[in-house]
Amino acid sequence: MLATMHFQSEERRRHMETVAVPLIEALERYRAANKSYPDRLQSLVPAYLPELPGCNPRSASSGMAYYVEPNSGEYSLNCGIGMFGKRQYSSRTRGWSTWD
Repeated sequence: MLATMHFQSEERRRHMETVAVPLIEALERYRAANKSYPDRLQSLVPAYLPELPGCNPRSASSGMAYYVEPNSGEYSLNCGIGMFGKRQYSSRTRGWSTWD
């Protein structure tokens, strides 16, 4: 059971990081054109992205949380990758981190 949960978490992590690449690129194109990131991800569709990607490969909904920090203007993308694990991308560091 534990091995299955670990495999599913790894599968979700890989999926999220893969589908997030076009989303991150679309956010950067939006910023280049508008001098700031959008207030919400839906603003990218359809001009910058045909549709929003989903966190979970087995779910049709996005489930990806997006937050723009008011002071810095930088954003983060968050997604659950397991029962308790979360994965976050930061535009400030341009990298991923995991926490429970």
